[in-house]
Amino acid sequence: MTSSLPAQEETMHWTEHAGESACSMAWVGLMATGAAAAAATMLGHRGAVAAVTAVLCLGVTIALAPAVRTMCERIPDAHGGPIPCDPRRLAPAAAVLAALGEAAVAWRWAESPLLLAAMTAFVIGGAWTVAIDMATERIPTALTWTYSTAVVGFLVAAAASGQLRWTQLAVAAVCAAVWSGLLLGLAIATRGWPGLGDVRLALPMGAITGAISVSCAFYAAAGSQLLGLAAALVLLAHRRGALRSTMPMGPPMVTAAVLTLALV
Repeated sequence: MTSSLPAQEETMHWTEHAGESACSMAWVGLMATGAAAAAATMLGHRGAVAAVTAVLCLGVTIALAPAVRTMCERIPDAHGGPIPCDPRRLAPAAAVLAALGEAAVAWRWAESPLLLAAMTAFVIGGAWTVAIDMATERIPTALTWTYSTAVVGFLVAAAASGQLRWTQLAVAAVCAAVWSGLLLGLAIATRGWPGLGDVRLALPMGAITGAISVSCAFYAAAGSQLLGLAAALVLLAHRRGALRSTMPMGPPMVTAAVLTLALV
């Protein structure tokens, strides 16, 4: 037993180091992509901005697959253990989702560089969230925190540069806290649904939509519930679900947020 302790400690240290490296690599990738999306707004044409940033998101989403894989594999047993999926197989679906979402928001926000950068980080992270949640009904905590940090970073930069008022940033923080708090209360009341991954996902979702307006955050939150209900009814109609079965809430939450940002 004594001789195995150093090996166990070395394994734990390597696991923590690998997880931190994956988060750092993903965070740098998201920030660089957001900066590139912000720079693309200088093209001066909505169609060009949407096309360039969509292609950019397509490539970066695929490039982040190794980092996302490490995030999925390095989850401690105390937090549910590794997520049993191969992000490399999910990368094409995530990339297509990211490209479509980015094209939609870039068309609407082509004249707001740093806001578009924050939305780009959310779209890429959200695309990976949708792909993994649909496959496993789990959301890697490290993934959520990574792109949440990127989103907040760009929102703060937008406020500092004058593209966003500081009061809007405060509203974004309140919307994130309220939406996440409501889901947490629901999770406690129902003893597990929605999951804690959905509660954490509400933070960047509430922040990015709340930065636009309270009504934008409200429409995104309400839309996510309507989309989730519609998906549940479809599953029941095809007898693939039951009244007591759970379903992933990440896809409707991300979809509702992106659609609201594109249409608001």
